[in-house]
Amino acid sequence: MLKSYIFQHDQVTTALCLTGKSELCITAEEVAALRAAMETLQSFYEATVELSSELLTSAAKVIPLVFLLQQCLQEDMTELAVVLKGQLHERFRNVNSKDQLRLATLLDPRFKRDGFSHKTFYDEAVDKLKRTAEGISLPATQLVEEPAAGSEEAPTPAKKSSVLWSLFDAKRREKKSSSAREFTAADIEVRRHLENPSLDRDQDPLAWWKDVAPSTPRLALIAKDVLGIPATSVPSERLFSKAGEVISCRRGSLKPKHVDMILFLNNIRKN
Repeated sequence: MLKSYIFQHDQVTTALCLTGKSELCITAEEVAALRAAMETLQSFYEATVELSSELLTSAAKVIPLVFLLQQCLQEDMTELAVVLKGQLHERFRNVNSKDQLRLATLLDPRFKRDGFSHKTFYDEAVDKLKRTAEGISLPATQLVEEPAAGSEEAPTPAKKSSVLWSLFDAKRREKKSSSAREFTAADIEVRRHLENPSLDRDQDPLAWWKDVAPSTPRLALIAKDVLGIPATSVPSERLFSKAGEVISCRRGSLKPKHVDMILFLNNIRKN
């Protein structure tokens, strides 16, 4: 609404003056304030459009967009920006601790590490992903094994037994066993996912996961669960709004199955 008025400010002012209502015209200072407010709210408008989408994945964008909104407001010292910064902090201060959101961001190949504002949040998300993946058991046909690096060693010549050197060898073996880390299948999948190149922002993460699922089956199952979650209730509100139009007093005798059919057909037509 602000954008529409600002673009038509001259025409509105002219019309008011010609109709003898010049006292309703706003001042130049007020127009400048409206322009500043429009610039401040533009980033929130873009974030709202992104998160309200029905056809694209949106849950993975919540954490990155909150971080980007905070950056946009960082140098804006207007009164509106100060209020928005306070509300943004109050409402989204725990967004990085929401399991489904942080898993979605980490598993979205467009974001991964770049989707988090701090390394601490990223590390916590990686730990959560590993724990979740370790709790998934796969059929034998889906198991993926990766040989540990350095597992095949060159044959060494037989050593002569020595009481003196046996102490040295025992100490070395103890050091190796304490420093060596045994990677689980979940660790391997997470490492493989994080090392894969990131996708461009306009590419489809679900199509990407369909291609790489054979190499990371546990993570693919988690991604299937979390990436399809809508970030907002807007899609369902649209559906209930349409249902209110369908189920009116004049259509009170419609059977439930017919209502479902009409809603389904209307949704297909829109998409």
